[in-house]
Amino acid sequence: MQTPGWFESGSISFEWAKSAPTTFVALVIGSIAGYIAFHQWRVAKAKLNLDLFEKRYAVFEATWTELSQAMQVQEVRITNPNFTNLFPKAQFLFGPEIRDYMLEISNKISELWVVQRKTKANNQIVPPDLIGKDVEILTWMSDHAMTECRARFGPYLDFKNWR
Repeated sequence: MQTPGWFESGSISFEWAKSAPTTFVALVIGSIAGYIAFHQWRVAKAKLNLDLFEKRYAVFEATWTELSQAMQVQEVRITNPNFTNLFPKAQFLFGPEIRDYMLEISNKISELWVVQRKTKANNQIVPPDLIGKDVEILTWMSDHAMTECRARFGPYLDFKNWR
């Protein structure tokens, strides 16, 4: 029996046919490696998102706690270093909007501190120029603790953006 010319030893088609199994194995191994690499990339991306979420959530929780505690205590502190030290972190993790919001909260707490100090110095009687100021500030803080804080942080903590 005579072999066709394209399958003779030394012909190009013969050499290609000889290397086909090696090429096939290389493609299969490469495909498997690509599949594994793609899934490792997805896992790494999810881990990065989770780490970012945890850091952002810690800032949110500190902000929300600051608002809540200011409304619950009889006398607020003029500044909470644990809270104000988070401003640079908030700038980095969220941008200037959230840092400015946290600064606004700190300023409201300082305003409340001034009202409380002047009231205490005036024998626990609210000075006429500050009547209603403490209620205004506490109402602001209550609104922000109940809804506004979550609304401001929400877009940064939304899981829908992970996909």
